[in-house]
Amino acid sequence: MYTLSSPTVLATDAACHPAARDLLATLSATFRLTDAALTHLGLAVLDVAPGERAAAWRALDGLDARTPTTPTLLRTASHGGPGSARTLARSRLGRVTDVVRLVTREAVAWPDAPGVAVSGGDVVPASAAAAAGVVGVWWTSPGLAARDALVLGRPWHAGLGEVEVPLVEPSASHGPRADAVADLCRALARREVTLDRLAEVGWPPGRWARAMHAGAWAAYGTGRLRAQLVAVLDVTAALVGAEPDPDPVLLRAALPTLHALTVAAVVGDVLDAEPLAELHLGAAAL
Repeated sequence: MYTLSSPTVLATDAACHPAARDLLATLSATFRLTDAALTHLGLAVLDVAPGERAAAWRALDGLDARTPTTPTLLRTASHGGPGSARTLARSRLGRVTDVVRLVTREAVAWPDAPGVAVSGGDVVPASAAAAAGVVGVWWTSPGLAARDALVLGRPWHAGLGEVEVPLVEPSASHGPRADAVADLCRALARREVTLDRLAEVGWPPGRWARAMHAGAWAAYGTGRLRAQLVAVLDVTAALVGAEPDPDPVLLRAALPTLHALTVAAVVGDVLDAEPLAELHLGAAAL
């Protein structure tokens, strides 16, 4: 559901979440951990009693299972059930297990051996479990009980708090064209690019998907998949942060254009002219 090569799916669901700012920032941070942070995260997880940790994960998974996904809401609406555009826009395509698996399998090279169970019963390194826990807490926010949120989120905050430099700077995580990504973030922060203007951009059928597919292959071929994902998360966070209370329906209309511009910024130097031009169709919003 959520993969390294299709970051727009994850970033869009996160942007429309009630805890979007914290969720986007945390997801980005899990891909920017320093070696020192990884060591302390693993130790912090092991300070939590296994039974207490397992109970918190069961509560989190149960809460997530009771939360309707986008496909569920669409099926309900198609059969005449109640629904609204805002509720649908707030929903997410995947489950907490899907996002936890992305983080634990792809975020960084975890230094320790698997040994801690997380969402869905997956057994992962302790350091990965710390990242999974805090992501899971924000993903199920605000419904998760405070005690369970503390059990799963505390190792992350405790571990990072022990390290002088816990995270790699975003500018060092966006690949060789980080300056272009930073320019886009600054334009959003200054509101030179706005939600309304991005949402007004129209895409001819099939062109956005084709251009983004070409961008993903370019990122894969040049070793920039992680840089692309982090850039998409951070640019999305810049848009959400610049809007006081963004409408999730408008966000879903605007983010395809913003993500196309982000991918162009990340791989514009290695992408063929035609898909690059297609990714820049949204430049009218700049």
